[in-house]
Amino acid sequence: MKKLLIIFSSLGFFNFANADEVKLSFDWGDIPLCTSGKPNTVSNPVFTLSSIPKNAKWAYFKLQDRNVPSYKHGGGWVELKDNTTINSGIFDYKSPCPPSGKHTYRWTAYFTEKKTSLGFSGKPKGVISDTFASKKYP
Repeated sequence: MKKLLIIFSSLGFFNFANADEVKLSFDWGDIPLCTSGKPNTVSNPVFTLSSIPKNAKWAYFKLQDRNVPSYKHGGGWVELKDNTTINSGIFDYKSPCPPSGKHTYRWTAYFTEKKTSLGFSGKPKGVISDTFASKKYP
């Protein structure tokens, strides 16, 4: 059985590790503290990607409050140009602003070959791959 697993693995039938997996991290930056439930309009945070998926030229970054997923914080398009660090100030969005306590927020990066329209769910059309990172705020 062990020999069979080794053979299948070497032929690519099993993928034990995804070397192409993209990791995302972000830093909220200097956004104003907000706990009123009425978000401010602010510039995107600094995003750091571990790599860029093959053929990806654009990324759409979207923020979601995991405690109130129906609230639309927005996001924006970024042309990648082989950059794994996305600086602040490229697009504006509605800041995290939980009305009480802490909420968990998730940034999702959707990678595409070209800037496309967004579907009903807010996900771009033609996504090659995606990744996300979450943090509590405040």
